[in-house]
Amino acid sequence: MNGENNIRVPGTPVTGVSQDEPSSSENVPRNHPACRGRRGTRMMDVTLSRTSGSRLEIQFHEKLQPVGPNKSKYNSFVGYLARCKVSILIDEWKKVDFDTVKQPIWDTIRLTYTIPNSEELKDKTLSYCADWWRKFKTFIANTYIFAEVPPAIHP
Repeated sequence: MNGENNIRVPGTPVTGVSQDEPSSSENVPRNHPACRGRRGTRMMDVTLSRTSGSRLEIQFHEKLQPVGPNKSKYNSFVGYLARCKVSILIDEWKKVDFDTVKQPIWDTIRLTYTIPNSEELKDKTLSYCADWWRKFKTFIANTYIFAEVPPAIHP
C-alpha cells in the first residue's frame, strides 16, 4: 500500500532513490526562470497594518504627490490595487465603473493610509491608479500576446 501512495512527508528519505544522486531540480541552471524565486507582490506589511486597525502615515506636497518614508509603499499599494481590482478586459479607464471598482479602491486606500478625504486628492490618486493599470495591461500584452511576434510586425 505504501508503494502505491505518492505522498512524501518532508524529512523522510525517499525509497528507491540514492541520496548521492542529484535530483532533477539540481540539474537546472541557476539562471533558469524556474529558479529565479520572484514571487508576486503581496504587500503583507501594509495589509497587516490595515487589518490590525492601524493606518500608515503618508504626506502629500502641493502637487499632491506622496512624500515621506512611506511614499514607496503607498505607490506600490496603489499599483497593487490597480492590478488586482480592475479587469484587464476593460478597454479604457473611463469605462471602469466608479461605484463598483474605483470607489472601493479609494476606500481601501483611505482605510490603509491616513489621508484626507478631498475630491482633488481622490482624483489624483485614481489617476495614478489608472497609470499603473495601463502599465500593467501593456506589460501583459507585450509579454504574452506579442512575445512570439517579431518586432517589425508590432502595430
